Amino acid sequence: MMFKRATPLPLWRKILNFIYPQIGFRRAGRYIYLRVLRLKGETESIARGVALGVAVSMTPFIGFHLILVGLLGLLIRGNVIAGALSSLVGNPITFPFIWYVMYLVGVMLVPQVGHVDLSPVSLFQMFEHFVTAVWSLDQTLFMEKVWRIWFPMLIGSIPLFILSYVIVYGLAIKSLKKYKGEK
Repeated sequence: MMFKRATPLPLWRKILNFIYPQIGFRRAGRYIYLRVLRLKGETESIARGVALGVAVSMTPFIGFHLILVGLLGLLIRGNVIAGALSSLVGNPITFPFIWYVMYLVGVMLVPQVGHVDLSPVSLFQMFEHFVTAVWSLDQTLFMEKVWRIWFPMLIGSIPLFILSYVIVYGLAIKSLKKYKGEK
């Protein structure tokens, strides 16, 4: 192929580039931003897709973000490619912060959840238990170790979803109209 590397990257380097881009976050972010601006389609559809991608990243449905972007994108007639690209806002570096804020908002909205553990370590332990419970189909583990933290995160994600969608849609529509020369 014409644009293929002379020596392919080893697997460890590809994984490292996924977590920390070799070109840097600023340049990688700029690249994605320009890719979204250059997408073909209606301005409103692309803006809805971008807003949806960021908003879905504010949910605790880890591993299902792209599926949610696809389904909800079709439902609201948003550009699914723009949504998938913008869902990269949620990545291994930003997720811990998003999860923590989601949990805090959820605890404020549902204070009667019971035992409230505000330490960030509890979130990582919860996701460890979550994976174990899902893989082993252990409902008891899920209800005892996961639900008491995951439920406030789910509730906290609702206002974060709405707020991020509204803000990002406004910014996206403005940027896209300016880039395309629309009024």
